[in-house]
Amino acid sequence: MTVIDIGGGSTEIINGLGFEIKNLASLNIGTVRITEKFFKHFPPLEEEIKYARDFINNEFEKINDKFDFADSTLVGVAATVTTIAAYDLRLETYDGEKVNMHEMRFETIDEIYNKFKKLSIDEIKKIPQISKGREDVIFAGILILRDFMKKFKFDRIIASDRGVRYGAILELQRIKF
Repeated sequence: MTVIDIGGGSTEIINGLGFEIKNLASLNIGTVRITEKFFKHFPPLEEEIKYARDFINNEFEKINDKFDFADSTLVGVAATVTTIAAYDLRLETYDGEKVNMHEMRFETIDEIYNKFKKLSIDEIKKIPQISKGREDVIFAGILILRDFMKKFKFDRIIASDRGVRYGAILELQRIKF
């Protein structure tokens, strides 16, 4: 299993089997970091997207030879992936039970990427699944996710409404028993 957590300042990648972590990395690509560094226009200019993608993919190169993603299931935690899942489900209000375990194919992520790259901030604000304060950074998150899936050949992602704290609780329970 591979877990991706796209945050504001960084993206964490954890790869393992069961409770065994094989590899983990924190990359300097997050939604806020990418937005502030590259996106001066909304919708972003093609040149801005190109520079952002180059930067993102250079970060991915740092883990290219260290991780084995073969036959791995990709699970996405945190707000970027759960927001994309809520959007894909067309939820008018967020419902963690519906978002949790929602599977999206790469083609779906690619379609969402192609739609959002054409939207202004005002247009994004009108999308009910995008929470206030996330309008300007959601595209960067979609870009990071899309390029990660493309580079490492993931054909699908499963959204998890359970975050790091949930995993920590499971780990503590495992240690106690």
